[in-house]
Amino acid sequence: MINPNADIPLKIRWHTVSKYIDMIPANIFTHERSKMLLVHRMVNARDEEVGKAKCYVTISSKKAIFDYTDASVEKFNKNQRILYGKCYILFKNNKRNLVKRIDWMDGNGMLFKDAASSSWSIKEYATKRLEGGNKEITLEIARRNPQLRADAITKYGAVCQVCGFCFGSQYGHIGDGYIEVHHLHPISLRKHKKMATHVEDVRVVCSNCHRMLHRNGKKPIDFDKFLKSYKRAKRT
Repeated sequence: MINPNADIPLKIRWHTVSKYIDMIPANIFTHERSKMLLVHRMVNARDEEVGKAKCYVTISSKKAIFDYTDASVEKFNKNQRILYGKCYILFKNNKRNLVKRIDWMDGNGMLFKDAASSSWSIKEYATKRLEGGNKEITLEIARRNPQLRADAITKYGAVCQVCGFCFGSQYGHIGDGYIEVHHLHPISLRKHKKMATHVEDVRVVCSNCHRMLHRNGKKPIDFDKFLKSYKRAKRT
């Protein structure tokens, strides 16, 4: 078990930003704190320092919040090309020496759960996973109209409307014409299951963006907010 009083920094590796790792000093987790100013290092995969970030840290029993949105640190972070938002570290226990999950909330208020992995993660202690065997599952799947997909490709093209990814350009003839259709209002959440869906009610997206849109569970992330978040991340 990691001792938070030891000189072992918490390393945070973001799933969507692989170019750097946040290094959080271990000693800040020893006590509860309220809006403490912190300057922490960022390193690359070779553990070489690539920059620094400023934030305000609030620590309670099983949670730590790193706020990079305060006006007093915004200019510094912008020069360091730091993402604008808040980091939420959820701990397994009150000792704050085992991370349960790390979430990120961007400047638009969009929450991304389990957005990063860490060196103090619970997953670090599980080296074996039992797999195999059979499991009977009953699924209720809403019917899709294949013509709607064809209409969407005719209207929007077979290029992701978020990131611009084209399967045909990447994989040649194997990927020609392939794209996924995202419903702005999921069929499963409709009051009346059998309703007309217009081509304006869907968007064409790649597999990665589609998974991210549905990452928070049954209700997808608002498409326009998701698009703004993607563009903001690309600018940094």
